[in-house]
Amino acid sequence: MAKTEKKSAFHLNVGIISFLLIFVYILGHLILLLNREEMTIYEVIQSRIHESIQVTGIILRDETIVKAEKGGYLNYYINENEEVAKNGLVYTCDETGQVHDYISNLLNQEESVSTKDYSSTQEAISRFEDTYTDSQFQNVYSLKYELEGLAMQMGDTVMANHMDEIEAKMGSDSFIKNYSSQSGLITYVEDGYEGKNFAELTEKDFDVSNYKKKELKTSEKIQSGNSVYRLTKGTDWQIVVPLSKEEYHSIKAREKVTVTISKDDLEVRCPISFEKKKNQYYGILSLSDYMVQYAKERYLKVEIEVESEDGLKIPNSAIVEKDFYKIPKAYFHGNSIAQKNLIVKKEDSKGKVTFETKTVDIGLIQTEEEGEDEQTYYYVLAEEISANTLICLENSQETMLLKETEKLPGVYTVNQGYADFRCVIISMQNDDYTIIEDEVTNSISLFDRIILNGNTVENNEIIY
Repeated sequence: MAKTEKKSAFHLNVGIISFLLIFVYILGHLILLLNREEMTIYEVIQSRIHESIQVTGIILRDETIVKAEKGGYLNYYINENEEVAKNGLVYTCDETGQVHDYISNLLNQEESVSTKDYSSTQEAISRFEDTYTDSQFQNVYSLKYELEGLAMQMGDTVMANHMDEIEAKMGSDSFIKNYSSQSGLITYVEDGYEGKNFAELTEKDFDVSNYKKKELKTSEKIQSGNSVYRLTKGTDWQIVVPLSKEEYHSIKAREKVTVTISKDDLEVRCPISFEKKKNQYYGILSLSDYMVQYAKERYLKVEIEVESEDGLKIPNSAIVEKDFYKIPKAYFHGNSIAQKNLIVKKEDSKGKVTFETKTVDIGLIQTEEEGEDEQTYYYVLAEEISANTLICLENSQETMLLKETEKLPGVYTVNQGYADFRCVIISMQNDDYTIIEDEVTNSISLFDRIILNGNTVENNEIIY
């Protein structure tokens, strides 16, 4: 009976020990699971990334400020951003104010203000209401100038419609007609940069906070010699942009660049030239279109494209590097593209030589020019073959010792439920994303599912 009790005690101890071992095993896996970085899956998409230079530049044009020969009240016949022909009537000047009063009386008559005039005023106010924010309070002044311009335009229209009547009633010398000596584009602003060229610009000119612009169109009486309008000749214009040394070197070899004008998200391709003053580099963008669109602007924020690439877009965090053996194609045999066979030569301690076939995954296939010939290489993950393995050329005595490796970038796909490392060829990379080449043999494809944080897994690890 004593023997029976000892046997029962022994079985009880084995049960406790087994339970403790299982408990420790489960606890250990639970701790590892809790400490493991969260794994996220990312689906590969087709997209585009680009590097660019974002900078604010100064516009230079062939401009002249036209000044009044006589003082008085002005009525304008050319609207903002409209072309005037040589010897075209731009404005009239009423020295005494009699014509000005006469037009004011006509405007007070309801029928003198057209439905179009009312509509233009309502549209201006509606645009302001839709876009106004406290951070852009300067838009209030823009609305003020726009409404003043519309009011003056109504008077100008009345003057144009009743010019014969006014001349007949008050005499042809009651106002002076002023004509343009040249053809060009009319704008009613002045900022002091008219007629400036690149040589006259200084670094301070690129400080937008110092910029001041004067609206010239006015209903008030002006003095002789006051600025009346700005005449821009031709269609060519330039945007001068300051560049850092790094930015300059990134595009200095270019004769043309792709530029996006931020204000309207307008993309243009234009010639670029470069200048240097002291230690500051400048790019000069030359354009011949869209000048009318930016005739009143002096500064424009632009984005100059440095590099752009389309392809498969993946996060940088998914990319890891692994060691690969670079092996000539001739050492492989087999019909599969994804897997090939190698002949491994082994020699034991007694000098006995044996040969065995080893199947390996092909990570990357590359063809290189070697003199006048081409050589194709297959890259095999170093994890699959031990270092210093000797492989043989089929039906030959020639061998190759697998010793040196190369690092190749890649990602882990999880399409089959386990981590499968695939090499990628990088086309372009920024701080967050990488564009890789599409349709690369044994690489990834559109809509493949990859591990977002690639350094948290190992090859062939079961994911789900």
